[in-house]
Amino acid sequence: MIDARYNEQNEVVKYQFFQELAQCGIDDKEPRDIKTITQYMNAIHEFEIATNFKDFINYDLNFALDFKEHLSNKISKKTGKNISKSLYVHYLKYNKDFFEWLKKEKKEYSKLNQKDINYLKTNKNDKNTALATGHQESNLVKDILIVIRNMPDSTPIQMRNKAIISLCLITCPRIKALLTAKICSIRYFEEYEAWAFDQNPKLVDTKRRKHIVSFFVGQCQDIIDNVLNWWNLLKEKGFKSDDYLFPRIDSSFDSNGKSICNLTKDKIVSDSWIRSSIFKPAFKASDVKYLCPHSFRHSLARLARKQLKPTDLLIALSENDGHKNNIAVLLSSYAVDYMSDRSKLMKDFKLE
Repeated sequence: MIDARYNEQNEVVKYQFFQELAQCGIDDKEPRDIKTITQYMNAIHEFEIATNFKDFINYDLNFALDFKEHLSNKISKKTGKNISKSLYVHYLKYNKDFFEWLKKEKKEYSKLNQKDINYLKTNKNDKNTALATGHQESNLVKDILIVIRNMPDSTPIQMRNKAIISLCLITCPRIKALLTAKICSIRYFEEYEAWAFDQNPKLVDTKRRKHIVSFFVGQCQDIIDNVLNWWNLLKEKGFKSDDYLFPRIDSSFDSNGKSICNLTKDKIVSDSWIRSSIFKPAFKASDVKYLCPHSFRHSLARLARKQLKPTDLLIALSENDGHKNNIAVLLSSYAVDYMSDRSKLMKDFKLE
């Protein structure tokens, strides 16, 4: 049950803080996305629950101590155990950011004691525990290929679904990028003789609005054709370049009770729907353990380590995934054309 209590004065400054986070950022940082702002909202609301919705203007070290004790005893509804160290550390950090902003930006809160705010810090052990990650499980690429090749493609829905997982394997985009990809996002670069998923942030929802050019990995022509055949089908049916590459398809029945598919120009509902209705059934049908689509990146990276020039390949693969890569920046600054090198490395990646 959601705690619906609130403090009217607190709500005013919270609203101002969230607006500043969204519109111009704090501490000389870029504006935050809605997901991060929601995390701040949840963290500050949890702080208010722990301190019984007392006015922020009365903040002192006891507020921080009460909040730490509250978080230490908080039970996760999902696991039935204490909340993770990661959540503990982030909730403290978000509240520290908030109270430092209050002290700095709001005259009436300027008398808040910085030493008291510092009680919202976490110790090094907690930070290390929060940052620690376990081994990320991933499928072998050969098993993902089996899943894709076992998928039927006799109807538009089947063709679309097969193309989605195929593109996910050979370019490893975020699911939100797949959802918002446009027909024009699939490009053939004549100068590199290579196909790519061109993730222009003006059209595609990319992380931190970066422009990512993801060249197709490998030369499994049937997997590439799954994407191109679907791409061509949409164009044959009159879809325009700025229409969604993977639109929603509505199922209905004709007068004889035969199932028919109606292509729409609407976006697929959500990334969770893609996972549960496309990826998961495909893996289950081939009796291959389902892991999240993001694990495809780990699958390719692990395969890359077994190939010739693994270091060069991993650098290129990281850039292909849209990661900030200082080595790639260096190469692009001093090499003739790093995009050309990367497209060749991706094309020469042996998936099987």
